[in-house]
Amino acid sequence: MASIKSVNRSASVALAPDSPYMAAGTMAGAVDLSFSSSANLEIFKLDFQSEDHDLPVVGECQSSERFNRLAWGRNGSGSDAYGLGLIAGGLVDGNIDIWNPLSLIRYSLNFVLCIIYFEFIRLLMTPRPRFTATID
Repeated sequence: MASIKSVNRSASVALAPDSPYMAAGTMAGAVDLSFSSSANLEIFKLDFQSEDHDLPVVGECQSSERFNRLAWGRNGSGSDAYGLGLIAGGLVDGNIDIWNPLSLIRYSLNFVLCIIYFEFIRLLMTPRPRFTATID
């Protein structure tokens, strides 16, 4: 049976408990095709309405180390600031880091909106050629 969606990553994965999101942290001990040594945490939207086979990235950040384990849990505080819960990652160096996925998603959205805004302003400020027509 063929997969319905995919992400091409060597990653530890955690699903959001109450939302259509998936976290992927660069897996420890794995080498990707580009031989990159970077460590990232990415949030993907599980969009099953789209015909696209690839999942869209909606948030990301760099991590100090690669991941051994990744977990996404509910937030028990009832605070809207942690509305999507928390992501905990067990890193190669023995540390456990915790992220707020909502802030990662909002940061990426704000970044995209800024790019769109500045592109719009650039288009408004770009001089347009003026053509004049003459009738003989």
